Amino acid sequence: MFDIEPYRINQKIMWDTALQIQKDFGKYDLEIHFAGETYFAYSELYQQLCMQLANLVACDFGRVMSLLYQIDVDENAFSEAEKNFPDFQKHEIMAELIIRREMQKVVTRMYFSQQNSNKQ
Repeated sequence: MFDIEPYRINQKIMWDTALQIQKDFGKYDLEIHFAGETYFAYSELYQQLCMQLANLVACDFGRVMSLLYQIDVDENAFSEAEKNFPDFQKHEIMAELIIRREMQKVVTRMYFSQQNSNKQ
């Protein structure tokens, strides 16, 4: 699983992760707000995702599955996390996996952008 710890305090990565989450959730008419404070970014995003996902799980599970597919959250990772963290609710596990996946996208884009810059 992608280790987010080294990136949680990086202002650019957290900002870009929040923007990516806002973009993907926006496609489903779900608003996510980000105050921009890097130190609290993870918890701010996690709490909002939990709230949105809890509502969706309760009333429109198909939309949740579509959102997870759009973000590219691995079903096996979700199943594994459910087994490993039985005290957490589905929406809490989903929120964690979404943040990790969105951050992974941001870090990957940054890496390849830097590689392309170095080639020029």
